[in-house]
Amino acid sequence: MNVFLYTSELCAAGQDLRSMLQQELAAQQLALFSNITDMASFLGLAMKNNDIVLAVIDTPEELKELLTIRFLLEDVRLIILMAMENEEDIAIAHRLRPRFLSTLESDLQQVTAVLHRMMAQEIAQQISDPFSSQPGPEAKETANLTRENSI
Repeated sequence: MNVFLYTSELCAAGQDLRSMLQQELAAQQLALFSNITDMASFLGLAMKNNDIVLAVIDTPEELKELLTIRFLLEDVRLIILMAMENEEDIAIAHRLRPRFLSTLESDLQQVTAVLHRMMAQEIAQQISDPFSSQPGPEAKETANLTRENSI
């Protein structure tokens, strides 16, 4: 499970959150991005269903740019911190279907607590169902049919 953090270098709350996460998470668990396009490229190559994307959105333009990559965010858990400028921006953010949506002025400890709960739930799920990532019976049947047809 990886955490992908997007925040602009100019956003003070984002930089504070970045510092907190760098102290709390292992380096191999945390990927940092200051450009949505770079994050999108990386997500397209390295994303897994149990990953978490934390997006700190400072401007309406960043939010609209994030909306352009929503197809990459469909299978990950998303946390959005944003400047709550108006109802339209809030509605756009909800179109991304985040698990948690809050303001830049919110307590960052609350945001990290939500992140840690998401991570703990994923670990608990893996412990309770260690074979959940294994192919189901349908995949095994397909593999057997393919193998039989190739002989």
